[in-house]
Amino acid sequence: MKRLFVFSIFFSFLFSSFIYSQNRVLRAIKVTDAPVIDGVVDQVWDSATELNVQLGETYDVHNPASITDCNGCHSYNSTYTLKLKAVYTTDRIYMLAKWTDSTASLTRNGSWDFSTGSWTKPNSEQSEDRIALFFPIGQITGNPWNTGGCMAKCHMYYPTDTDPHVSSHGIIDDAWFESGKADMWHSKAGRGAAYLSASGSNLTVNSTTHEVTNGLFSMTGFIDDKWVGVWAHDSINGEDGGRYGDAGGSGYSHNRIGDKSRPKYMETAPSDFADAMVLTDIEITNGECVGDATTGVSDADANTYWANYATLSAIIPERILKAPIGSRGDIDFGAVWNNNEWTAEFSRVLKNNNDDDVQFDLNQKYTFGSATFENSRHGFEHRVSKMDTLIFDNAVKVDDFSENIPNSFKLLQNYPNPFNPSTVIEYQITKPMNVSINIYDVRGKLIKELLNEEKSSGNYSIVWNGKNNSGNLVAAGTYFYQIQSGETIKVMKMILLK
Repeated sequence: MKRLFVFSIFFSFLFSSFIYSQNRVLRAIKVTDAPVIDGVVDQVWDSATELNVQLGETYDVHNPASITDCNGCHSYNSTYTLKLKAVYTTDRIYMLAKWTDSTASLTRNGSWDFSTGSWTKPNSEQSEDRIALFFPIGQITGNPWNTGGCMAKCHMYYPTDTDPHVSSHGIIDDAWFESGKADMWHSKAGRGAAYLSASGSNLTVNSTTHEVTNGLFSMTGFIDDKWVGVWAHDSINGEDGGRYGDAGGSGYSHNRIGDKSRPKYMETAPSDFADAMVLTDIEITNGECVGDATTGVSDADANTYWANYATLSAIIPERILKAPIGSRGDIDFGAVWNNNEWTAEFSRVLKNNNDDDVQFDLNQKYTFGSATFENSRHGFEHRVSKMDTLIFDNAVKVDDFSENIPNSFKLLQNYPNPFNPSTVIEYQITKPMNVSINIYDVRGKLIKELLNEEKSSGNYSIVWNGKNNSGNLVAAGTYFYQIQSGETIKVMKMILLK
């Protein structure tokens, strides 16, 4: 009787009319104080709901031959998860990302070493740690675009005779769109990201691979912003088939002379590992480097100054970082690697009027994909997500109908709503407690027990697939979902369409 009374109270409330095609939603929350973009989690992020994005990868990341089998990526059931949050102000959007990574690396296969008395590039199996987000612009079509984020930027090696986009170099580093365009926010450690600052503390560095294995490494700068379009052969678009530089000026140039035999510049007295691993045009202008843009660093200078790199377990980077010009510099970026976890922050104006960048309207939803990259094995460990949806909180009605309920948990409006065939229910817990979540019909009959277990404090989501406790699909209509802990109950309404 008590349950029926509760339902009768909520039965007349309005529900959200926004329908979403995706099962997972990243909800951007309006804030007054913007977070500082430095990879340090400010208190402002506490108000944001966290989305856990499950990543997929190849079946055996330690077996290079397995890279040709895409099923591992598309199963999205790896042990890796990307955690995302989003907030916005009147004119900017901010995104926070966290993911695990056992080492931190700025090193690429093009980085320079002089330990043997001549210039070599010993790290052929490495590529920088990175994260990428993809925002389609307009209508996207094509198979296998709908299989996940990796189709906006696929980075892997194939033998050239099995490369579906046959190339002369045996690398797939492509977008596979048949039509349409997407904005790609692509952060690479050691590229533009560290232009403004790079620092480390309590670092333990592998002297052979130059990877950080313990400590804290942080950097701030700009994103390597590109746009994704219809695939083009590498004779047209190099290794980046379907990926193009945007209308702005790049945030880096190559640190190698014309014949690629030696670096253009090296620092004479890098202050620490972070300084050594980042080379900027400012350091060159200020006279902190030796070398020449045409003839490069001489063997004599290398013999004199290489010891400073060796002492720091560092290597000379393959890029010279510089301030980007135009839309390439529109996305601010800050990241921290702290003992096996990356934390990264992005910031960009909501609308910058560039036709190769997504323009955010607070009343719209935005499909996006995610990917993270392990630095080892030069891109083989490329982990990707299904497509998710970004929404802004003013575009969705979040009703909290219950009054005088202790602020120990919060139940959010399900999404999509109305839905077919599944929907996501989000809730927030402020202290450890036993939580039950149940689905009822309009008569108060229990339809589905979704959850009944102990939960620690945090943000959670759970999916209802429209089936009852017997595993059968329920009829279209109005249903209620209830969260309960002890005597505290919250109930909200949702609509199942057929």
